[in-house]
Amino acid sequence: MLATADGAEPTAKPKVTDRAPILIENVRPWDAETPDGATVNVLIRDEVIQQVSIDLIDQPGEAIDVDGEGRFIVGRLVVGEPADVIVIDEDP
Repeated sequence: MLATADGAEPTAKPKVTDRAPILIENVRPWDAETPDGATVNVLIRDEVIQQVSIDLIDQPGEAIDVDGEGRFIVGRLVVGEPADVIVIDEDP
């Protein structure tokens, strides 16, 4: 059993599992035909793309929040399809 310096038991923190939703914000989809595409936000839940939007997406409370800082996201961004993406620093 764990205890704090004053002897009290620590409060339990919510656990993030490998199935926690992932919110990737501020990324640019890579497309060779339109290199200056809009910045988007992507919500992935249960390994499936749930939402892609140029608008802010409400972050589920248990989500892992990733700020893409304008980086590129490579992969198919199709809602309802399995998430198979990677975020990279430079234009491929």
